[in-house]
Amino acid sequence: MNKRRYDIDLCRLIACIMVIGMHAPIVCPTLSGGASAIRTWFSYFTRAGVPLFYMLTGALYLGREKADLRKTVRKALTFYLLFVIWSALYLIREQYFFRTYHSFNEFYCALFAGHYHLWFLTSIGSAYLFLPLLHGAINGKKVSLRYIVGLFVLFAIVKFNAQMFIPERWLGPFTMLSDDIVPILVFMPLGYLLSKRHFGASHVALLAIADIAAVIAAIFLTDRYSDALPNLMGGTMLPQSLMNLVTVTFVFALCSFISDRKPQGSAFIRSLASLSFGVYLIHPLILDEIGRLEAVGFLHPLFLSELPFLRFPFILTVTAVLSFLLSCVIGRIPVVKKLILK
Repeated sequence: MNKRRYDIDLCRLIACIMVIGMHAPIVCPTLSGGASAIRTWFSYFTRAGVPLFYMLTGALYLGREKADLRKTVRKALTFYLLFVIWSALYLIREQYFFRTYHSFNEFYCALFAGHYHLWFLTSIGSAYLFLPLLHGAINGKKVSLRYIVGLFVLFAIVKFNAQMFIPERWLGPFTMLSDDIVPILVFMPLGYLLSKRHFGASHVALLAIADIAAVIAAIFLTDRYSDALPNLMGGTMLPQSLMNLVTVTFVFALCSFISDRKPQGSAFIRSLASLSFGVYLIHPLILDEIGRLEAVGFLHPLFLSELPFLRFPFILTVTAVLSFLLSCVIGRIPVVKKLILK
C-alpha cells in the first residue's frame, strides 16, 4: 500500500482537527460554558479522533501482503522513545516558566507520566507490538511462537511483576505499556475491514443517524453527565467506548464516500495530512498560550466578548492554523523532523 489514498489522508486530517477540538475546552476552560445539544454532541464527537488514528494504522498495516517483524518492533520502540523525548521537552518548558519541580524524583515521575496528550504515543507503541499477531490472523500467516510468548512475558512482567524486582520509585519506564491495549486493538482490524468497502450515500446517512442516536443515548444513560464540558469524562467519553465505535465508523465511511467521488484538491489534503502527527504533538503548546492570553483578558477586546458563541470556533481555527504552520516550518529541520515522525 505504497500509493497514497485520498480517503486515508482525509480521515487523518479530520482526526487531527477532532483532537484539537477535544483538547481546546480542557486547556481553555472558559470555552466550555454551559451545556447545549450542539456543544455536547461536538464534545462526544471529537473524542473519536484518537480511535480514528488507530483505525488508519490498522488499514495501512494490515493491508500489507507481508509484515516485517523487526521493522514493526523498531517502530514501536520509536514511539516509546518519542514519548520520553516529547515528555522531557514539555517538562523542561514547564520548569523554565513555572519552576514546577523541586527535585529530580519529581521530574523523573512526571517524565514518565507524560503530558496529558502524550499517552497516545505509548498506546500506539504497544499496539504496534500486537499488529503482527493481527496481521497473521487476518492474512493467514504464521507468527513466531517465540514472539508470541515473548510478548506475553514482556507485558506480564512490566504490568504485573516489575515491582517484585525494581523499587517503586524507579518503575517509571515500565508504565509506558498501555493498560487499555485490548479494547484499542479492536479499532485496528475495524479500520482494515472498512478500508476494503465502498460506501454509498444511504450508508453514510444511516451511520450519521446512528451516530446522533448514540450520542443521545450516551447523554441520557451515563450517570456521569453534567452541565459543564470539562466534567464530561465518564465511561462513554473514553477512546474505546461503544459510542466512539459508531462515530469512527461514520467518519471512515464518509471519507470513503467522498474519496469515491474523486474530489479536487487531493494534493493539498495530502500535504496537510502529512503534518497531522506533528500537529498532534505541537497543538497543546498553542492552546496553552491562547489559554494564558485569555486568562489575562488579552482576547477580550476582540469580538469574542460581545459574541461569546464564536469564541470556540475562533480559537479552534487559530489553533489549527498555527499548529499546521508550525509543524510545517519545524518539519523542515532535519533533526526535528525525526521528532515529529514524518
